[in-house]
Amino acid sequence: MFFCIMEQFQSSSKYMEQIQKRSNSVMYAVVGIIVLIIILVLVMSDKKDKAMEDSSMNDSMVEDTSGTMPNVGTTNPDREGTSVSNAGKYADLVLKYEDRTLQFNNECQVSKQNTKGFKVGTDVLLDNRGDKSIKIVIGSKTYNLKPYGYRVIDLGSVGTYQVDCNERFNVLTVNVQK
Repeated sequence: MFFCIMEQFQSSSKYMEQIQKRSNSVMYAVVGIIVLIIILVLVMSDKKDKAMEDSSMNDSMVEDTSGTMPNVGTTNPDREGTSVSNAGKYADLVLKYEDRTLQFNNECQVSKQNTKGFKVGTDVLLDNRGDKSIKIVIGSKTYNLKPYGYRVIDLGSVGTYQVDCNERFNVLTVNVQK
């Protein structure tokens, strides 16, 4: 009888060891999953912080060229305006900048080729042919064009720039070379 009790104790002891091993395995798996979740959360929050930092850095570098200055006489129609209010001047600029024009429509589509090359220091005409205001971003500079607005800009830095228009990214590539 003593041996029967011992055998039952040993078999239940082995059973308890198996349960203990299984629970340890489950516990390790749960701890591993929790650690992975924590790592993912930290990585994602770090990326979000960097994106916000980059965004705020870019915001501080944005050149506001909206042309909403109250003193209308300060705008030079040779460099900035609308084709509606400066029709004659605009027609002259279209002819002058015929091969140096970046023209956009309401959907921010570029009217000609999607890649343009220019020499550094070249003046280029940004031309909004749409009836809505648009925001053009070239490198770190932002240009706000009124409906049917235009602006002459200087490409002063060598590089390849992806041009964004409103919410559309990379609508045009501008190569500025020496």
